[in-house]
Amino acid sequence: MTPSRGRAGSRRRRRILQRDGHRCRECGFPGALEVHHVVPVHAGGGEEDANLETICRGCHLGRHKRPEDEDWRAMVEDLARPS
Repeated sequence: MTPSRGRAGSRRRRRILQRDGHRCRECGFPGALEVHHVVPVHAGGGEEDANLETICRGCHLGRHKRPEDEDWRAMVEDLARPS
């Protein structure tokens, strides 16, 4: 949580976790939970409950995977193949 979100952000996070049953909404995992903005703040999403969901760290990382990460992974796999 960033300092600018403060106490209100902490209450919001607890409320969202409780609403979602303390489980990842994507895979159902009950640990390493984070609150994710469905529509990112930089894209105009807000802090309202409808724009927030509980997801685990693994699913959160998957949501933020960049296309260049896939390009890099493919390049590494190509280099690892015997010629």
